[in-house]
Amino acid sequence: MGAKYKIWSPMKIGHKIARNRIVMGAMESRLNTFDGSPTPLMCDYYGARAKGGSGIIIVENTSVDNKMARSALNCSTFFSDHQISQKALLAQAITDHGAIAILQLSHAGRQSKKGVHEFQPVSASDITCQVNQQKPRPLEVCEIHEIQQSYVDAAVRAQKAGFDGVEMHAAHGYLILQFLSRYTNKRTDEYGGSLENRARFLKEILEKTRAAVGRNFIIGCRITVDEFVGPEGFQPEEAYEVAKMIEPSLDYISASAGNHETSPFSQNRSCYLPALEIIQYATEMKKHVNIPVFGVGGGFDARTAEAALQADQADFVIFGRQHVCDPDFANKILEDRIDDIRPCCRCNEGCLNGLAKGFPIRCEFNPSAGQEVKYKMYKVRNPKRVVVVGGGCAGLEAARVADLMGHTVTLMEKSSRFGGHAVEASLPPFKAKTQAFLDWQQAQVAKGRTWIQMGEAATPEMVLAAKPDAVIVAVGSNYTQPPFPGKEKAMFADEALFHPERVGKNVVVIGGGLVGVETALTLRENLGCNVTVVEMMPAVCTNMDGNARRGLLKRVDEHGLTVLTSYKVQEIKDDGILAADCDGKVHEIKADTVVMAVGLTANKAEADKFADLGVKTYFIGDCNGRARSIFYCTHEAWRSVFQFSEIDG
Repeated sequence: MGAKYKIWSPMKIGHKIARNRIVMGAMESRLNTFDGSPTPLMCDYYGARAKGGSGIIIVENTSVDNKMARSALNCSTFFSDHQISQKALLAQAITDHGAIAILQLSHAGRQSKKGVHEFQPVSASDITCQVNQQKPRPLEVCEIHEIQQSYVDAAVRAQKAGFDGVEMHAAHGYLILQFLSRYTNKRTDEYGGSLENRARFLKEILEKTRAAVGRNFIIGCRITVDEFVGPEGFQPEEAYEVAKMIEPSLDYISASAGNHETSPFSQNRSCYLPALEIIQYATEMKKHVNIPVFGVGGGFDARTAEAALQADQADFVIFGRQHVCDPDFANKILEDRIDDIRPCCRCNEGCLNGLAKGFPIRCEFNPSAGQEVKYKMYKVRNPKRVVVVGGGCAGLEAARVADLMGHTVTLMEKSSRFGGHAVEASLPPFKAKTQAFLDWQQAQVAKGRTWIQMGEAATPEMVLAAKPDAVIVAVGSNYTQPPFPGKEKAMFADEALFHPERVGKNVVVIGGGLVGVETALTLRENLGCNVTVVEMMPAVCTNMDGNARRGLLKRVDEHGLTVLTSYKVQEIKDDGILAADCDGKVHEIKADTVVMAVGLTANKAEADKFADLGVKTYFIGDCNGRARSIFYCTHEAWRSVFQFSEIDG
């Protein structure tokens, strides 16, 4: 692609020229201090993405007051002049690398989480948020004016701090959308009823802000075009009318969708649901306004974003999670290195599920996200000889990173393929991006200098023969073998997935964890099997992030899987299983094929063979205590390599 393509062409926005059409959308990083001020970690995080080449960086959801505006305990805020100095460092970290710095301003309203502040949440009306389960109180008119002034004051502070502009957050169920939507606004005064009245709160914020900051400061607005909550929700035709009302105060408008209640099925969809295509909202928005329109594609990659720009569907394209996964992807587009872009799989592991836990931002595939200084790539002064045993996700990543840092690497894999259990985990139709990551890992290793030995299990003697300075053991895990009578009559998940010809029409999958449910869905979707999932716990996939879990369960429901919870398997028979329910009643469940998918167990016996090599040895991934997700494989790979590399390199 490169500079000749539209995605890399400059465009005027307000008084500034954006160097390209790539926008980093606002995403909470949780890297601020408790009072919402930036930390050095936060500056490094945003600076890396600006250095990575994107034209516009929109800094995350930032609360405008320290009373009831916060959405979470660890959210960004800008309620006081004392925060200007630290916010200035954040703005500088972005603008120093040539990107336009915009700060998103918001008020949580009814979406404020429990415990964030001591007050009852506020909103346009007293409609309870179905996620937070808190009933807000309606704002008095004098309070509305006070909150409006908080937006203005925060924008003025942003201008003083060196930001190029602000974005008013009128999307995703925050307070401004609560006023815009009939779903949450039941008022009968001048801020409720007609669309003009419901838009008054936002319109006045923008008018007052423009008067305060002048024309040489960008003001944008991110607006939900469709809430997806039925006829009472904010509708596309209303959004386009509001856009025309507020256009005189704006330099751009960003067309998004969804609210907090519909988030798992709209703006924050995980891999278990198809990427939400909402670029059409930006396309229609362009017919109603004469300012730049930012579009979101859900599953945008470099090629589809370029196609959207070429078709004039939007003026700028927003990438969210892709910026977390690969901060350099914009430069890779410019340099015609699209295949080197680390693909985001929309797993939500670290980036989104960390929000609910209160953790700082992380990424399953990119351990340096939020840890830019700790994991800053460099060439070591004194390269070491490194042997990596095992070519699954953990071993591949360790070999890739060690090679990038200048070490001499030998990778030993006993099978004829790389990837370990991630290979079958990427077979489901909804895990294509996981397969893309595995392909990316292998391609990156192949581009390096790693010496690869395949088709023979490594032994301590083979490892020592390479005269290593450091050894990384990543021998993975094996499928757990529960002590069911008749277990020899069942097959494991990998056999069912790799050899579909051995699978009958009616299938029982034992295990309702992630392995079991994903296997069941694959057999249902790819082969059309009638599948029953049997799980001994009261619910399936309970250890998953709530957002991704809701998407997965929606897919389970859509594809008609039978799920039996609180059922304990008693015996596997030739024609099915016997299982007892929570009352102890035994049921016979007929099946042509029984698949055991109760999880994975660390390959400790194999790992222990390398415990006494006499050189520095690291155990990473599934073999390190217990089987876990790809997240831990990649993070432990980076940690091990950086630990034995020169810290002064």
